[in-house]
Amino acid sequence: MIPQQNLDLWNRIQQFELDVPNVSFPFSKRLARENGWTHQYSLKVIQEYKKFIFLCCISPTPITPSDEVDQAWHLHLTYTQSYWIDFCQNTLQKHIHHNPTEGGNQEAHKFDDYYSKSLKFYQEIFDTLPPQNIWRPHQERFGKQQFQRLDTSNYWFIRKNLILKVTQSLAIPLLVCCCLLLFVRASGTSVFWVISGILGLLIAMVMAFQKSIDTNHDDKDKADSGCGATFISDGGDLGHSGDGGHGGDCGGHGCSGCGSGCSGCSGGCSGCGS
Repeated sequence: MIPQQNLDLWNRIQQFELDVPNVSFPFSKRLARENGWTHQYSLKVIQEYKKFIFLCCISPTPITPSDEVDQAWHLHLTYTQSYWIDFCQNTLQKHIHHNPTEGGNQEAHKFDDYYSKSLKFYQEIFDTLPPQNIWRPHQERFGKQQFQRLDTSNYWFIRKNLILKVTQSLAIPLLVCCCLLLFVRASGTSVFWVISGILGLLIAMVMAFQKSIDTNHDDKDKADSGCGATFISDGGDLGHSGDGGHGGDCGGHGCSGCGSGCSGCSGGCSGCGS
């Protein structure tokens, strides 16, 4: 349950708008486009981002966000006026910093533990479980991942698990089709029945393929990362509710986005590496 002394902060965060009115390409749509999400899902992630920032501000121990929440955080950081002045200075009255992970196994174990505690703290404060399509279980949160920024106008993206599902769905119809063709050739069956059978199998194959896509669509983009933070209040006092990075090494990608993981949270939040 939200502590009484923090209700004012919570209300200020809730009232803060990331989408500027009367613009054709607001924050929420940019977030959706850059992550391949629907706009509705993007709006849900923004609400979870606000919750995470609130937890950062009140947590007595380190916490770390989900990757989806971290993507909202990354994008908000690029809106420098909105993030540093309107949000941190005027709304939170704390400076929340986002720092890259130092990488290595020790960091990985530390922030895996932070993330598990974050899920528990979320439930304690908001009296509900975090939505699992945004806050994945910690076993999935820090899986081995590789990320790159690619232009979708020049590349096609096909999920590996989608290929496997489609192959499994089409295997039996294709086998039946081959057997039908062999039977027709051997028995001299009417062409009408041959065409009817092939059309029926094609319809079944299309339906199986569509089912595979629909099933796969439920598995929302689950980039693996995490972040933490350090915050400084207006008075200059250093507050701490988590710091660090995620489990992967920063590698050659720099730290402009969240790579295979990120950091933990300390009163504000720190960042990501790849």
